[in-house]
Amino acid sequence: MDFIKSLISIASDPISHVLFFLVLSWKFRSLHKYFPLAILYLMLVATPILNKGLLSLWSVSDSVNNDITYDATVLLLGVTDFKWHMKYIPDKRNGYCNLNQNASRVGYLLRKYREGHVSRVFLGQNNINGFNETACVRDMLLQQGIDEKNIFIMGNVSRTLDEIRELKKVINQFSSKRVLLITSSQHMRRALAFASAQGFNVDHYSTDKVDIKYQFKELIPSSKWLVNTSSLLYEILAYSGYRLTGKL
Repeated sequence: MDFIKSLISIASDPISHVLFFLVLSWKFRSLHKYFPLAILYLMLVATPILNKGLLSLWSVSDSVNNDITYDATVLLLGVTDFKWHMKYIPDKRNGYCNLNQNASRVGYLLRKYREGHVSRVFLGQNNINGFNETACVRDMLLQQGIDEKNIFIMGNVSRTLDEIRELKKVINQFSSKRVLLITSSQHMRRALAFASAQGFNVDHYSTDKVDIKYQFKELIPSSKWLVNTSSLLYEILAYSGYRLTGKL
């Protein structure tokens, strides 16, 4: 599985695309004339407007009902900066949880809990190279006021498919009819496809939405947007891979 993830990561990296083109152009000199197009491609995928445009097409509309209280709310993990924890906190735990670019998932969950729309929170048991992400997030939720009796830890997970399978067990165990799924906008389509393949549907809310503004600054390339586009391409390729292998 790690090998497949590595292949998808390489295939979704625009820099890898350009490097591959350079290798081909070294082998086939007739490709030299297309080198400016390769540079233009790299600059284009690093612009905010292209990333936001792709994400707006890829994302799905929210179905969250703000007039009810959900029996179960599942926060998909991948929200902590585990490399930071492993580098600066030798024992991986000190009561502090450093979040990554997906922090808004946690923020939305906390807001809905305080508004009374979330009753029980479910987290998969996720360990990354010895770092217990679940314990880290659980500690943060407790510090932010969620009652301990309202936090439930599901089985071991290492990928989105595992989390969805554990979610199905929760629905069957608690007979929960009102379930909310929270993850980022670029990740939601794949998560919902897994849920559909498992034979159930849930209400959902996507964080990290984008707002396309037709301004000059949206055309300026940056490393931030290059990374964002690479991440989005990873999602699209992973989703396509599951489709091709019949897992969706």
